[in-house]
Amino acid sequence: MSPSHLLSSIRRLWKSDAGVMYALGQKAWLLLVGPVNLLIITVFTSPSAQGFYYTFSSIMALQSFAELGFYIVIINFASHEWSALRIDESGAIQGDRHALSRLVSLGRFVFRWYSVTAIMFTIGAGLLGWLLMGRQTSVEIPWQIPWVILALLTGLNFWALPFTYILEGCNQLASLNQFRLRQAIVMNISFWAILPFFGPLWGLVGIALVSLLTLMHFLLIHHRNFFRPFWRHAETENIHWFMEIWPMQWRLGAQGMVNYFLTSVFTPIIFYYHGSVDAGRMGMTCQVLSGLQSISNVWNQTKTPAYGMLVAKKKFGELDSLWKKNSGISILVLLLGGGAFLLALETLASLQLSLAARLLTPSITFVMLGATLLGQIVQCEASYLRAHKKEPLLLIGIGTGLLSGLLAWQLGKIYGSMGIGLASLAATSLFSFPGATIIWWRCRKQWHQQEGGRMKDEG
Repeated sequence: MSPSHLLSSIRRLWKSDAGVMYALGQKAWLLLVGPVNLLIITVFTSPSAQGFYYTFSSIMALQSFAELGFYIVIINFASHEWSALRIDESGAIQGDRHALSRLVSLGRFVFRWYSVTAIMFTIGAGLLGWLLMGRQTSVEIPWQIPWVILALLTGLNFWALPFTYILEGCNQLASLNQFRLRQAIVMNISFWAILPFFGPLWGLVGIALVSLLTLMHFLLIHHRNFFRPFWRHAETENIHWFMEIWPMQWRLGAQGMVNYFLTSVFTPIIFYYHGSVDAGRMGMTCQVLSGLQSISNVWNQTKTPAYGMLVAKKKFGELDSLWKKNSGISILVLLLGGGAFLLALETLASLQLSLAARLLTPSITFVMLGATLLGQIVQCEASYLRAHKKEPLLLIGIGTGLLSGLLAWQLGKIYGSMGIGLASLAATSLFSFPGATIIWWRCRKQWHQQEGGRMKDEG
């Protein structure tokens, strides 16, 4: 293939699915800078400070607990209304008035909900971190001031999240993912500039501040016309929260309350029972695995609005084809990335480089990677089911979170990081993966048969 033909093919691919390409660009950037961040943290941070750094991050991940999975509801419900809407050249929403009214109704509700929840999250997470890290009296690291500022900034970022979810549900993925790519670049550069002089804790504060400022600019400048109806449009037809949203929201909320125990609780458990140094190893390894899973999620995550619109139009054949293709790519990417990471760990250990001491051993990482892979398959199945505005994985989600958290607490206390890895693998392989797969198979068959029969009766 000639260079000109290859360039032409890349341009066509970019134009046909810019949302995916920008998302891949963001993940590629994170993949590229990931090793750089690990190296910088190793060079400029003590093992104890590394533990505080990843414990900071893990406690801030409590926003998944506070969010209660509501973002999934927002994206899927918005995508169904967007099937009758479009965006014009000025960035304003055009199309069916009833669909626009329902979209505005959804947006106003979630904006209010996130405002209250952001306040509760800031107070709750701030107090929890203060109590947990205050136990480490033997380590003299000035964590108090950066922790308070980080909690406040993270709360403000949390408040702004629903605006991006509305955009995502309305299939504005090219613009949104382009912004996320640029934001990721600026955030990493800020972190690199701050860490050598002020340490990793202030580096996290810098990341949170840059995230908030860039997000406000994106929403208030680039998408002001898109959000104008949410402040001015009269609601002629509302989405009924109790009848439509609540049946899905409470199921996702119940799962959201326990999702924190799947991975984010691992570092605080090690911090509590085994100290900040071991917590640093767990946190750094979990960050790499989370990054790999985030990259593999791109193919399904960017197609969530498309899945919802296909369900709304009852094009189930197209839905199945698109989902199988993207899920296959997702799992393959995670396998390749995980294999590369294990190889890198073995190489670091054999060369006896200092970075190897900052990460978990290859054997523990292998166990955790197995749990991550099974969990990714479940995520693919969940994206398919939730496109139908239903949540049949309630018991699976709650059971997996509680089982993982309980086993991690008990095994982690006794066996350390290997106990955590075995706990995660046991919860996913014995409960989450088989249960979710059975439910996916049954629901797919039942729902599509019902819709097919209803269309036949209407015909």
